[in-house]
Amino acid sequence: MHRAGHRPFYWPAPDGYPEDQQHWLGSNGLLYVLRCMDWLCDRSYSTEDRVMPILPITQAASLDDLPSNSPNDLATFWLSRILGYAPEGGWPGSSLHTNMRDFLVQNPNDPSLWPADIPFTDIDGTYSPWYFYERLRALVKLILSSSEFLHR
Repeated sequence: MHRAGHRPFYWPAPDGYPEDQQHWLGSNGLLYVLRCMDWLCDRSYSTEDRVMPILPITQAASLDDLPSNSPNDLATFWLSRILGYAPEGGWPGSSLHTNMRDFLVQNPNDPSLWPADIPFTDIDGTYSPWYFYERLRALVKLILSSSEFLHR
């Protein structure tokens, strides 16, 4: 709770935490939530036991849930898994899916893009210029930071 910006019983006496809405409307609360999401995706208590095992979940997904490691399929899989629903007509074609897929296919060193329907060759690879595993973790962070997730 501390990483999300709230420590129980920490507010000085005698009033405790404020109950009025105006006090909590600033951007600091959102910043702490986003920092907490970042910590959950990247932090590990041990090398085998991650807080959010993103790569093992991806690798263990069934072929029905994740037909391939293509950017389109990865974005669809993680959007459905995190948000818990799919819009009418499915995720592909929605603006959120398009943004997540475009994040995965971009190459910062070269204007050429990874084809959206071609599977990544090595999903746990961390080599330049694609850094597939880092992009996969960042994809999950982006979904956790999306307004669709925060609205839930």
